[in-house]
Amino acid sequence: DSPTQGSKFANRVCPDGLPEATAGNDRYRSGSLATAAEIKQLVENGEMSDVKIHKLFKGPGVVSFRPTVAGDFWRLEPKEFLGSYYQVCDYTQGHGKVVHDYLQG
Repeated sequence: DSPTQGSKFANRVCPDGLPEATAGNDRYRSGSLATAAEIKQLVENGEMSDVKIHKLFKGPGVVSFRPTVAGDFWRLEPKEFLGSYYQVCDYTQGHGKVVHDYLQG
């Protein structure tokens, strides 16, 4: 039971095999989704609830960011690589929180 045909994610794991998502580890996932100049905020993701994992695999991975028209995300260099996971799940995403509003100082 692999995620996709020809995928290198061949090692099925249980949810206990995932790295712990602490507040410090979650910082790299935060970002600004705004494209308008009047909205510049660093937003922290809300908590997930009602999580039901259908499939979870662990495998090799690479992290790379390149310049795009959507933003300068290539400047976000990862501090630590925790591994690569592929999952199929259902969940409810909680409300995010504005960590820093750049226009408010």
